[in-house]
Amino acid sequence: MFDQFSTLGTEFDSDGVLTLTLNRPQCANAINGRMHREIVACLRMLDDLRQVGAVVLTGAGKVFSAGGDFELMEETRNADPWSAARTLNDVGRIVREFLDVSVPIVAAINGPAIGLGATLALLSDIVYMASSATLSDPHVRMGLVAGDGGTVVWPALAGPVRAKEFLLTGDPVDAPTAERIGLVNRVVPDAELLQTAHAMAARLAAGPRQAIAYTKRAINTALARDAVANVALSASFEAQTISQPDLVEGIAAFRERRAPSWPSTRPAGRDDGVRVAESG
Repeated sequence: MFDQFSTLGTEFDSDGVLTLTLNRPQCANAINGRMHREIVACLRMLDDLRQVGAVVLTGAGKVFSAGGDFELMEETRNADPWSAARTLNDVGRIVREFLDVSVPIVAAINGPAIGLGATLALLSDIVYMASSATLSDPHVRMGLVAGDGGTVVWPALAGPVRAKEFLLTGDPVDAPTAERIGLVNRVVPDAELLQTAHAMAARLAAGPRQAIAYTKRAINTALARDAVANVALSASFEAQTISQPDLVEGIAAFRERRAPSWPSTRPAGRDDGVRVAESG
């Protein structure tokens, strides 16, 4: 049924639950261009598969997802404008598909969910989080705007003031805090995470599917309407920051495990490490 997917693991159970696993464990389930496309394709298939009544979304190994792949980020930075726009548009499609698909999605956050990984988890309909897991959207720590839906879903769940705290700093949110501020439904012990998520998904799959699908759509209508404009705007801002020196420094600092020295914070006329002599 899903044999064409190489970055997604799929397991279908007789109770109508499809377990969908972000499956690039060798790189912490980072989301590259292929995974972008496969997620969209999979979500579009679900509405035509009557045997699937609900989905459990999780990550392979000890990480839910490290977010956008660094190689994809650098390819986008160096690509021609059309290719870069297409890559950013892929992210917009993921957000829209998560909000539009009629099949309920239960997220099981089994480890760190970062950037786009956090967005995918939080766009799910019901979210369970392992007690050891964390959520974060550290785009700003790389010198980027969160153009992949973070500016949609974090404010929608936690409110704009709390969302700004975490999106402007990139600080991680631990599981108890995520539950307290409304980012997730419930925190559960690590060993019980998948069982808990599957039980809820099975309950939904056994319920009145049309009523569940229409209720989900009604709840998501306002968010989906705002999401289209928001993602278009934030993606355009991300495209601007992708072409700036701050991103180069952010990636270099991350790889070298040091604090970044942002070019945008240097006064005009100053080069890195060179102090301009005062006149007078």
